[in-house]
Amino acid sequence: MKNETKNEMNEAEPAVRDETDDGRSDASTVTTDPTEIEDLRKEIDELKRRLDENKSIPPIDAGAGVNNEPALTREVLAKMSPAEISLLDWAAVTRVLSAG
Repeated sequence: MKNETKNEMNEAEPAVRDETDDGRSDASTVTTDPTEIEDLRKEIDELKRRLDENKSIPPIDAGAGVNNEPALTREVLAKMSPAEISLLDWAAVTRVLSAG
């Protein structure tokens, strides 16, 4: 009985894709229709093209972690008033001054 089932499976024709309610093909079946295969190839090529276009779009967090403030140096500190320096991150001021 097992051999018959195995042989029946090997001799069965591939199932033709059925469309779902929303028009998409059911990916669990196989098609042998040359026209449908060509349509699928065109669809894949279109998706590849669209993916390539999206590679040039920076991700949403493209600027995350970028510090747009000028670098804190001894020279910058020298030009600042004591009031301006007091508004800075004291750890950063200490790093600059101790760096020599």
